[in-house]
Amino acid sequence: DAYLTLKGLKSRFEEHHGLRYTNKALRVATDLSARYITDRFLPDKAIDVIDEAGAYQQLQPPSKRKKVVGVADIEAVVAKIARIPPKSVSSDDRETLQKLEQNLQMVVFGQTAAISSLATSIKL
Repeated sequence: DAYLTLKGLKSRFEEHHGLRYTNKALRVATDLSARYITDRFLPDKAIDVIDEAGAYQQLQPPSKRKKVVGVADIEAVVAKIARIPPKSVSSDDRETLQKLEQNLQMVVFGQTAAISSLATSIKL
């Protein structure tokens, strides 16, 4: 499993970049890289994501560097690598699904029943 590989490498990356990675960030790196980065294979692409997140912190001025890399940092790196808007990359799609019907009704007019049926089917 790619997540176990990342956990095994975690201490080396933490030492190399001088920061910490949360276990949730490692899980999200595995899940999002599998979903959005299509030109590489696991665990390599997940390793690239956590390395990039650590390297990004090293490029920041010392006063702005984070000591802990979290989920939001991983999401930003995956969005950058996959060349998609950061808002599109999220480890939690629940909020998007909860607002799906409302968002569709704002752009599709006169199809209330169809939108409701579609949203219900997708949520299942």
